[in-house]
Amino acid sequence: MKKVIILSLILTLIIKFSQAQISYVNFNKSVSLNPHAEHDIKLVADYLQFLTVDGNEEKIRASLDPNAWNFGPGTQDSVSVDQVIQIWKTNYKNQLDRKIENVSMTWRALAEGIYKGDWVANWGIYSYTDKDSGKKIQVSYHYVARIVNGKISFNRVYYDILAPLMASGYHLTPPHSTP
Repeated sequence: MKKVIILSLILTLIIKFSQAQISYVNFNKSVSLNPHAEHDIKLVADYLQFLTVDGNEEKIRASLDPNAWNFGPGTQDSVSVDQVIQIWKTNYKNQLDRKIENVSMTWRALAEGIYKGDWVANWGIYSYTDKDSGKKIQVSYHYVARIVNGKISFNRVYYDILAPLMASGYHLTPPHSTP
C-alpha cells in the first residue's frame, strides 16, 4: 500500500511538471516581436500625458480608435471615448499640478487567441494636488492598451480607488455590526 501511495505521488508530480513545461512552451509560441513597439509605446505615453495632464481633447481623440472603450478599475467599469473625456474634464477642475510618471512601459505581440494583437503595458504614478484639501495625492496604476492600425482600440486601467480618497481626507466607516 505504501508503494502505491509513493508511486501515485511520483506520477502526480511528473504530470504537474510536464504541464508546467507545456504552459511555458505555449507562452513562448504565443508571444512574438512587435515591429511597431517603439511607435506603440510612444502612442500610449503621449495619450496618457494628453489625457491626464494636458487635457488636449483633439490629441486624445487622435490617439484613440473612435470606437475604443476604456475599462477599469473594476471589472464592470467601462466608458466610451466621450465619457472618459468628460470624466477627465471634471478631474481637471478638482486636481491641480497634475503629473504623470511612466515607471515602466513594455509591449507584447500576442500571436493567437482572443487577445491576439499588439499590446502596451504601463506601470505609472499619477500625482496631483487636491483642490479642496490642498493635499498632494499619488496614485500608482497599471494601464494596458491594445493597438490596432496605429490607434488605441481597447484599454484597461487598474488602480486603488480607496487610497486617493483616503489621502484626500475621506474616511472609511465600517457598517454597524450586530453582536
